[in-house]
Amino acid sequence: MFVEFQKVVSDTVHILSVTRRMIFRYFFLPLRRFFKGLSSCDGKLGSRN
Repeated sequence: MFVEFQKVVSDTVHILSVTRRMIFRYFFLPLRRFFKGLSSCDGKLGSRN
């Protein structure tokens, strides 16, 4: 019983770490790239004006 519980906990922790990595890769990185592009666009607009 306790061994089974340990296995479930370790599986859950593994899934959570993988999910966190996926969320970081597919959500935070594009978001950061988007904001970087946004700020560079602002810089271009400012220099043009």
